[in-house]
Amino acid sequence: VDLSSKAISSLQPGVIRINKSSKLIKSTMIAMSYINDLKGVLEASMGYFIIASLFALGYVWINSDRNKSSSSAQIVEKEEEEEPTVVRNFTLAQLKKFNGDGDDTPLYISVSGIVFDVSKAKEFYGPGGPYECFAGRECGVAL
Repeated sequence: VDLSSKAISSLQPGVIRINKSSKLIKSTMIAMSYINDLKGVLEASMGYFIIASLFALGYVWINSDRNKSSSSAQIVEKEEEEEPTVVRNFTLAQLKKFNGDGDDTPLYISVSGIVFDVSKAKEFYGPGGPYECFAGRECGVAL
């Protein structure tokens, strides 16, 4: 009886080793399947990453041109801001005098009660221009 109990006890550590090694193999296989899944996800998302990178580069490239043009626009705005603004209230009769009939007469139009000096666009708002009907008038309703 002693021999058989020794034989059984000697076999049990071997069985445990087999169980431990099978658990190790199973966990290794599971880890490998996760790695393969992750590899598949990475390969599938690589295209999206490339597209997003190209989009970001294009956005930076387009906006870099805008910053250059906006700086030149700011210079023009500063030059325009240097002109003094004279605040005047006009009646409709006073406004009609500023229709550009004379050479030195400025051109004013009014939109919703705000008077604008359009003398720089005499070819549009002056006599013979396509918008001459607006010069010297309140044109908020017409627009």
